[in-house]
Amino acid sequence: MAPRAWTKPRALREGDLVAVVAPSGPVPHAGLVRGLRELERHGLRVRLGASVLARTRYFAGDDDHRLVDLVSLWANPEVKAVFSARGGYGSARIVDALTPSFLRKHPKIFCGYSDLTTIHLACARAGLVSIHGPMVAWDVAAGDAPVRRADGIARPGGYDASSFRAMLFGEGGAAARTLAPREAKTLVPGIARGRLVGGCLTLIAAALGTPEELDTRDSILLLEDVIEPPYRIDRMLTQLRRAGAFDGVKGILLGDFPGCDPKPGADYALVDVLRDRLGDLGIPVAWRAPYGHTARRALTLPLGVGATLEAGRTVRLTVEAPVARGADR
Repeated sequence: MAPRAWTKPRALREGDLVAVVAPSGPVPHAGLVRGLRELERHGLRVRLGASVLARTRYFAGDDDHRLVDLVSLWANPEVKAVFSARGGYGSARIVDALTPSFLRKHPKIFCGYSDLTTIHLACARAGLVSIHGPMVAWDVAAGDAPVRRADGIARPGGYDASSFRAMLFGEGGAAARTLAPREAKTLVPGIARGRLVGGCLTLIAAALGTPEELDTRDSILLLEDVIEPPYRIDRMLTQLRRAGAFDGVKGILLGDFPGCDPKPGADYALVDVLRDRLGDLGIPVAWRAPYGHTARRALTLPLGVGATLEAGRTVRLTVEAPVARGADR
């Protein structure tokens, strides 16, 4: 359970040193090179984890090497942010090292999504604001123009550079920022206020019963996923319902779930499953917001900050500034 007082990491500045690590799956070399160039275009200096390009089965190197990269660079005072190179699977095998005391001692930006939801949950447990944002060898590598695969499933869709700069560098100067993605649709209308938490649905469900189980009380809950058949989306949402995970939620903002539609000819759509499992909770629900796994330019969203969700003819999400400006910690 996260404490009441949350810590905001320091905003990035041009010239800052940031780390790129691979806590999960193997990293494509070409994508990594493109992503590093894009980070440098933002004025950042980059230090790579030693095992970023390693491969052990379906991991970016064995657990020990991935763990050493993550912890040593996170603890390095010269490093101002830690970016994940890509998702996949593996962060749950090393997340025990990210204890609340470690994260409170080294409060800095962490940016990623997908399998890295597990690390976001560790940050939430410690009360550290983190960034649900693009991964270096994936979305950052694709730049700010959507990329579509021949099979119609977007991977990646690029990233929205404006929200990236606002959330990590604190650009804009305002204490809050409102995002109004045109693609987002309302399932249940209303206005909700709470702390923005969540991430990938599969990882949120998998964390039930672990130390990183998400505290969803008084929250605006983000849930997104990719290439999961509707019955599995149904099963995970049902699991969360039965576990009481929606009991204290004030509102839900869903992603656009690419590759999760039923097979052609089905007599239902994915939206029917979402409405069936979430429509009776008595809270505002919107979906198709472009963040995380998406066919569109992915928005960068903060986790752990206060937020307001407005679901009506348009969908708006207003979030507090997630980073602290001023002197170094």
